[in-house]
Order: sequence, then structure tokens, then C-alpha cells
Amino acid sequence: MYMTGKLASQMHWHRGPYELYRYSRLRDRAGEPFTPNIPTIVSERPALTGAALSVLGILGTWLIVSQMATWPNWTLFPSMMLAMLSLLAMMLGFVLLTIRWLEPVISRMDLNWDADPVGSLGLPPTLQSKLETLGFWSADDVCRAVEDETFPWLSLELTERRVLQSAVAFRSVKATDTPSAGKRRRPRVSRT
Repeated sequence: MYMTGKLASQMHWHRGPYELYRYSRLRDRAGEPFTPNIPTIVSERPALTGAALSVLGILGTWLIVSQMATWPNWTLFPSMMLAMLSLLAMMLGFVLLTIRWLEPVISRMDLNWDADPVGSLGLPPTLQSKLETLGFWSADDVCRAVEDETFPWLSLELTERRVLQSAVAFRSVKATDTPSAGKRRRPRVSRT
């Protein structure tokens, strides 16, 4: 039997994935950043929340390990779900406590996120990778180590040393020539 007219236009047939995406709210929000909502108790008291979650996870795991042998057979699947939730709570609690413990150490570190990378010196890629393996991640670190004479020159070849010295010298000359470096003094000319 074929449907015609008004009834056929009102029926919704199964749509494919593209059709579902095309008419969904996700398409309207595509390109917007995803910002998860963190519960207020976690943001206000992270150490207390971490301690509570870790204790809850440890107690749940202990309950399952010590009492699961006496439980009936039908509780196998729910106990596994409870075990996964206990482990998840314990791990989240320990992560929160570790972050709170490391917070003073990280705040004292000089994390210069907006510093120019080593590639801004104009060095070849092989030399850049060598500098990064030596622990120099920004151009300022490299220039400071070369100027302070604390750079490990023995880890580079002679040509790499020369290229690095010329790049650092070029950067220091370029930095002194910029207008932000201060007004350059004009030599005084005596009029007699």
C-alpha cells in the first residue's frame, strides 16, 4: 500500500548520519570552544574534594575485595561497575591532591610561554633539535647561555657552533637596534 498526500509528508523516515548532523544543534555550535562545567566544590575546595574522592575510592575498593566472595552470583556485574567507579574516584582524588601538592613548585617556576622559540633564531632544523635535546626551548634561553658562557659547546660540532654564535650575535644586534631598546644617543657636535 502506498501512502500519498498529507500523511506521507508528515512521516519521518530514518535519517542518515549526515542528515542527523545537518539538522542538529551540534552544527550550529560547531567551531565554538568546548568549556566543561567544573562543579563549584571542586573549584572552591580542590584539596578537600581530592581527599574525599580518594578515601571514597579506597573504601569502595576495600569493600569489594574483602566482601565480594560472600556476595551472590548475580552481583558480579554490578560489583565490577562499582569497582570501576571506585578506582575512578580514587584516581581523580589522587590527581587533585597531586596537583595541589605541586602547585607551589609550579608557581615558582619561570614558565615563559610567550617566549620566542629556538626556530626564531633562523637555525637549521637539525641544530634546533640538538638544542631542544640539550634543554633549550626558547631563543632567550639560548642567547642567555651563550652570553653567560654557560652553553655546553662540546656537544656541538664546529660548524654548528659558528652558526649558533652568528645567530646569537645577529639577534643581540637586532635587539639593540629596535626603537623599544631605548633612544640612541646622538654624538654631540661642537659648534665653534
